[in-house]
Amino acid sequence: MSRVKHNVVANYLGSAWAVLMGLAFVPVYIHYLGMESYALIGVFTSLQAWLVLLDMGLTPTLNREMARFMGGEHDAQGICDLLQTLGLIYVVIAVVIAASVILIAPWLANNWLQVEQISVKAVSQAVAFMGIVVALRWVAGLYRGAIMGLQRQIWLNGCNIVFATLRGAGVVIVLKWYSPTISAFFIYQGIIS
Repeated sequence: MSRVKHNVVANYLGSAWAVLMGLAFVPVYIHYLGMESYALIGVFTSLQAWLVLLDMGLTPTLNREMARFMGGEHDAQGICDLLQTLGLIYVVIAVVIAASVILIAPWLANNWLQVEQISVKAVSQAVAFMGIVVALRWVAGLYRGAIMGLQRQIWLNGCNIVFATLRGAGVVIVLKWYSPTISAFFIYQGIIS
């Protein structure tokens, strides 16, 4: 099988596993957290989806330039400079994202999110942790794009499978034996990110 076919198969398997992990543990999360807390995970997922718009094509651009590097069109120093520059831009934006979400978390918890069973303070903390996790995952997306451009999809998807499993199944251990709270859920997600 050619490298392209291996990469395509690896991408399908990695994506399928991530979806499976995302769906398989929903009943367990609801059991430990309750529906109201689980709804915050939906807010988190929506926030991640919206932040993809901030990418503005930088990840696909880096992916393409890494592929061109593999084809001999760039020297190592040039591609390292590009990666460092984009990495710095992403880190600065990630800090702004995290800080913004942390700052507006109390307002969101009091005015935007309607909670009845969990405290507004717990919701505010969970939203703040969401901001940190989303920022970390957003920066990681840039580096995933670089790795894909280097034609390392098999390795990348192996890592994605491991981390999807840790994010999905690992948090169950935290919820069951440590703390069945939405804050514990997001703290764990931040550690894994």
